[in-house]
Amino acid sequence: MTKELYKRLNELFKAYRILCNHKLTASKRAIDYKENRYAKWFIYLGFIFLFAYICLLSVGLSFIKKQITEVNEMVFFFGLLPIFSLIDFLGRLFMRQSTSHLIRPYLLSPLKRKDIILSFILQSISKFTDKIFFALGIPYGFINILPTYGVTTLILFLLSFYIFVVLNSIWYNLFHSLFNHNGLFFALPICFYLGALSVSLSNQSNIIIQFIQFYGVTGSIFIAHPLRFILLQVLIICLLIAIDCKVDFYIFETQLTQDNNKRTRLIGSTSAFSSGTSLHHFIQLELFQVLRNENPRKKIIRSIILSIVFALLSVFPQDSAYGFQQCFYISYAILIIGFRNLSATMSYEGNYSSAIFFYKDFIYQHMRAKYILNATMLLIPTTILLIATKWNHISVTFIIGYALFTIGVQYFFVLLLTLFNKQTVELNNKNTTGGRKNTNYVLVIVAIFLFFIPSLFITTLQKNASETTTEIILTICGLIFIATHKLWIRAISNRINNNHYTFIEGFNASR
Repeated sequence: MTKELYKRLNELFKAYRILCNHKLTASKRAIDYKENRYAKWFIYLGFIFLFAYICLLSVGLSFIKKQITEVNEMVFFFGLLPIFSLIDFLGRLFMRQSTSHLIRPYLLSPLKRKDIILSFILQSISKFTDKIFFALGIPYGFINILPTYGVTTLILFLLSFYIFVVLNSIWYNLFHSLFNHNGLFFALPICFYLGALSVSLSNQSNIIIQFIQFYGVTGSIFIAHPLRFILLQVLIICLLIAIDCKVDFYIFETQLTQDNNKRTRLIGSTSAFSSGTSLHHFIQLELFQVLRNENPRKKIIRSIILSIVFALLSVFPQDSAYGFQQCFYISYAILIIGFRNLSATMSYEGNYSSAIFFYKDFIYQHMRAKYILNATMLLIPTTILLIATKWNHISVTFIIGYALFTIGVQYFFVLLLTLFNKQTVELNNKNTTGGRKNTNYVLVIVAIFLFFIPSLFITTLQKNASETTTEIILTICGLIFIATHKLWIRAISNRINNNHYTFIEGFNASR
């Protein structure tokens, strides 16, 4: 038994060492090695500035703690761990690559696949640049923990917080693998963090203190038994690594052995673009484009992050309910997802312009698929805003009415922008064109109109009419445009088809 364990660990260590050496020498084999070598110094400089910025935030957090006397230093910090986990999770969305993608170049190597997967997971854990958020605990520990608890507790506190950051890294690895396997797993972190942030918010008074006290129990446990607490964290890390390894191996084996005939017929054959194709095929095509291409995927992720941020900003009550600032937060949270994605319609499609104009109903079905997907994603900020009505004095019917107004009226104006999108946007490569060369000024004007005018209109209507009247007007206008969305989407698509030569010329010129 001991010899088998030693042999297994030796094989794992060998695989880990080979992959680390390969990673170190891989960049030297690149054609643009010199350019990458100089670019790394700027990346390292960026990490230094980010580290310093997070340390500055930690100093500010220390001064905030001195103004809060209801909880001690340890309970205060541990009570904010769910928020720290959310911020760290969002920061990782643009920095990772799936393990199932990394393992593919090593399929023909003599190394075992499980050893390769586990080695990549261990590399991500040992990579310090991936733990930049650990800087948040260093100044706070020296300013608040050291004077009160001493050096030993400070060291254990920093070790515990570093393990927490590692746990968050493994948790993100697990989500990223599941999301690449099935896009529906995108709802997993949303449900997780919404539940974590709302579980203790039952009263409207002292929300922050109640939140900190609820999760700060872990800080009290750490003070009482620090070594046992750290040992429990290590056991959780081992459990998550085992789960992540199992999931990555299962996903990778599934990708190698699954029957791709159905997907090939859907994506590769022309029947998916024919005029008689059902709408769900075009929704699948849109999802396929987002999941396989970097720029559309990043745009959706960033728009969802912005939407969540502004939805959370609306939680805090203002001086007066339905004020311009609060209406702007709500408007931005609900509109930003559809605006950023629908306004780019026909820009990404310029990469395959010969196909979209060859089939008669492609543009109409494609626009309807985009419209339905973005209307569905509106559930994310709407859910947060509905939960926030407990504290910001905004009615539930107003949030629902404004969401319907956005899906109907505002999405109509956003889709009108497709008539002016005649420039191709790369699906994966970065846009390196000069500053204002490709600026769409119509898009800028419509953005100002859609983000500011409705907020001003609602604020004025609230002052001159009742809340019920405002909600009825928003709901009726939204429902009318939603009920007639097939008509105005058909009108926009017909206009594009009638001017398809102009669009093709613009797409070809901007490639």
